[in-house]
Amino acid sequence: MGFFKLSAVFLLSLLQWEVHSVSPPNLKCPRHSFPGHISPCEKTCANLHDPPVKTCIELAIYTCKCDKGLLAQTGTSGETVQCVKPEQCKVPCGPNQHYDPCNFKCQPTCEQPTGPKACIEVCAPGCVCDKGYVLSGETCVKERDCIILYSQP
Repeated sequence: MGFFKLSAVFLLSLLQWEVHSVSPPNLKCPRHSFPGHISPCEKTCANLHDPPVKTCIELAIYTCKCDKGLLAQTGTSGETVQCVKPEQCKVPCGPNQHYDPCNFKCQPTCEQPTGPKACIEVCAPGCVCDKGYVLSGETCVKERDCIILYSQP
């Protein structure tokens, strides 16, 4: 039993030495970024408009990190990260939608094809329906398809 305790202590010491003696990789970070630790909880262009995370497990990853005030463009990371201002983010939108940096949130819908009668126009970035399409829930459809959707019992 004494040998087992000694072996376990030796292995634990060896593991601690191994973990603490590893130096971070030498990264060649692009312009507007630097080597550092990031968390999946940090804002990027991909999660720019998501509500704030109330609880987040901080798992630090050593990689290229964007300078203060800049965000990692959607689909980029590591040594190929593209750091941009929040208003330059490319946000993925659904079918028949496009990103608008100043979306007024007063879009035409199936229920109100000419748009809401009373609408406070607040400029906010987001996805809007392409020309010729209206909102039906969270998706954009041709206005003629609204009749089919709303005439069914």
